[in-house]
Amino acid sequence: MVRAALPSRSALLSYARYGDHEHGSVPSYAAFVVSPQGGERLFALGRADRIDALVSRWRAELLKEGRSGGRSRRRNLASYRSAGEALRRTVWDPVAPALAGARTVYVTPDGTLGLVSLISLPSGPDRYLAEMGPTLHVLPAERDLVADGTPSGRGLLVAGDPDFQRAASDPRLARTAASGRRVERARVERDCDSPLSLKFRPLPHSAQEVTEIATLWRDLEPGDGDAVTLSRGAATEAAVRRLAPGRRIVHLATHGFFLPGQCGNGTSPASSEALLRSGLALAGASQRAASTRGQEDGVLTAEEAASLDLAGVEWAVLSGCDTGMGDVEERDGVFGLRRAFQIAGARVVIMSLWPVDDESAHLFMRGLYTARFASGQSTPEAVRSASLEVLRARRARGESEHPFYWAAFVAAGLDR
Repeated sequence: MVRAALPSRSALLSYARYGDHEHGSVPSYAAFVVSPQGGERLFALGRADRIDALVSRWRAELLKEGRSGGRSRRRNLASYRSAGEALRRTVWDPVAPALAGARTVYVTPDGTLGLVSLISLPSGPDRYLAEMGPTLHVLPAERDLVADGTPSGRGLLVAGDPDFQRAASDPRLARTAASGRRVERARVERDCDSPLSLKFRPLPHSAQEVTEIATLWRDLEPGDGDAVTLSRGAATEAAVRRLAPGRRIVHLATHGFFLPGQCGNGTSPASSEALLRSGLALAGASQRAASTRGQEDGVLTAEEAASLDLAGVEWAVLSGCDTGMGDVEERDGVFGLRRAFQIAGARVVIMSLWPVDDESAHLFMRGLYTARFASGQSTPEAVRSASLEVLRARRARGESEHPFYWAAFVAAGLDR
């Protein structure tokens, strides 16, 4: 059934982490490839501890560039390419011949591979899989290929530039700034001993993202519902929860956060705790410690997002840092915001796998909406186009081509 559902010139690459020491087997990774042309093939990739270590090294080198503030750019890129090539040789090169001829490859990751942006892996002396390979697109599960129906929502909801200190009582007081600079990289002060003490720095420049996305929507999709914008004190949890259902696109430009496992209470199931330890900051979020029980606290947790009715939503765009991060559950994927919006019914979740650079995120979002709604590209094509647009712009300006700046955003799910 899955093979029959594959579009023309496409293939499915399904990773699996299997085995455990308790049952006498060594945890390992395998890959299963299905293509209309080549049938089905199984590949043994190796021990899970070795591959997980390669993923950890790759992420460490990736995040080093973000912490460096632009210093040691050549050394950082060389170190990243070394780590990325080692990971690519292990998880991509063995399966690549079986994917020959496929224009699009749908990827279902497992284990720590759910935290990897495959398009960012080096290919050749100075290129990346985003430039050399097929279009890669993440699916939460193989069954998504045979999902029926199309999203029924209309219009756009876009929220950004929240006033983290104060929330307006009436969502109709929404104000969208007419100008501003680029989206700031999200920064959160974390205190695992007291999650209520999270403080969120202002994001005045995300007002421009709100304005641009709404303008693009009105220009490119005038017959598919209006653009509703929320900003400053009106970008509240209550307003998002009330206005998101029934929309075609929900775009949230704000701080995302994921607290590490030790921040949990230790009594809930791991998957449930992960949904409580991740969320999006909205108006009033920095004052949540002062909120009373049952009162809106300014944070839309992943658990709360999962309870929304987003069955009509085509895209849920989480434009912030680490919005695709979460706890890795073997055979169950990544638990966090991405899982929450999928549970809520959104067909596609567009999210980041690491902290996003201000200018690059801004350019990516503009390119994403233009490619999808002006050029009519599919979601996988639009994500790839937007990523490559950021990469080419950086090269043209003589800036670092490190994937930290252009490969953070991925899309998961099908919106047909």
